Amino acid sequence: MRRLAPYHWALWAGFLLRVLGGLWDSRWHKANGHFDAPGSVLQAHWLILLGTLAMAVVPLLALRWRGEMRASRLLGLGFGLAIAFGLVQVVGAAWDTGLHMQLWSPNEATGHLLESIGWYGGALGLAGIASAYILSTDTAGKSGSQHT
Repeated sequence: MRRLAPYHWALWAGFLLRVLGGLWDSRWHKANGHFDAPGSVLQAHWLILLGTLAMAVVPLLALRWRGEMRASRLLGLGFGLAIAFGLVQVVGAAWDTGLHMQLWSPNEATGHLLESIGWYGGALGLAGIASAYILSTDTAGKSGSQHT
């Protein structure tokens, strides 16, 4: 099996930050209720926003290794999903944050829906990336194409 490249670890770290951010947000709302000021939005959502940003930016930076993605359809599909749904998450997070900061008053469910679609799609992309590495053989590493 291949070793994971640093950008794979960064993508998983973004995913984990997003999970922890959801837990932090739930706990924050349980302790504080609704937002009383724009600054409280960032107190509650900072981990969600950081994880969302990582899940959107890291796959874009990983395009530098396009040859590797072409070598495995599953890996390419995983990164394609991670990029697309990472961007959906960013739009949803921006929409939701703007709503909570009272910059506009659109439908509250839209931001949460986009974030959820992006979140589950990003998780599907990560599953594709992980599957590509699990299914790869050690022969790839023996031929000199092992990742660092």
